[in-house]
Amino acid sequence: MCGAERNSFTLRRNPADAKSCCVVNQVNVRDAHLSCNRSTTPRFAVLPCLRARIIGLLEFKDGDRDSRVLRGFPDWQTSPYVLPYAAGTSHLVDQANCSPAGNGHRGTARYGYDFLMPIGTRVTAARGGVVVLLEESHFDGEIAATGKDNYLYMVHDDGTGALYGHFTNQGIAVDSGQTVLPGMLLGFSGNTGNTANKPHLHLSVFKCNPVTLGSAACPTAPFTFRNTDPNPQGLQRGQTYAAH
Repeated sequence: MCGAERNSFTLRRNPADAKSCCVVNQVNVRDAHLSCNRSTTPRFAVLPCLRARIIGLLEFKDGDRDSRVLRGFPDWQTSPYVLPYAAGTSHLVDQANCSPAGNGHRGTARYGYDFLMPIGTRVTAARGGVVVLLEESHFDGEIAATGKDNYLYMVHDDGTGALYGHFTNQGIAVDSGQTVLPGMLLGFSGNTGNTANKPHLHLSVFKCNPVTLGSAACPTAPFTFRNTDPNPQGLQRGQTYAAH
């Protein structure tokens, strides 16, 4: 089940994810139906054709991003986001958008990034905002699918929010209610929660608050970064990105 797969920041399991990971949306189903229901397709072949078209949309390899499944990325050159670590440093993206089966960035949690970081790495704000929720009581090595994450959630001026996950114990350097600017120190990375015991920073963006409403009600949103290599379809899994 996607909500329980490894190395994912899971706030509340979405039952729909058990059946649909990186699912084709209604527009895709409609397009597939239209393409299989033309006069050139015999009536008896419409259902097999439709089934094949939908399976084709669902089965794509990492790196073969179907724009009908992963879409809506803002222009990276004018993105409001910068990488969440200091300029001049680099980190490898262990998970990116719509990860392969067996990983956590799928279904409603398809958009997001996991940056591999040694415990204690400085985490900085990817965008300015106001801190509204934080948790820092758990210890490194407390690994669990839910309930053991140290995290910070902030709201941006356009109403969107960013979730930073897996901080070290007492590793958050800002307070709830505090206003932060891009690049400001937020805290120090750790190995808490659903990390598969791989210390990293999780970052995802939402249009509502997934901590209070649950991830099922608040799907992740696509986002890019302006201070690194070109990333028109977001950062790519297995690539290392330097913050300029």
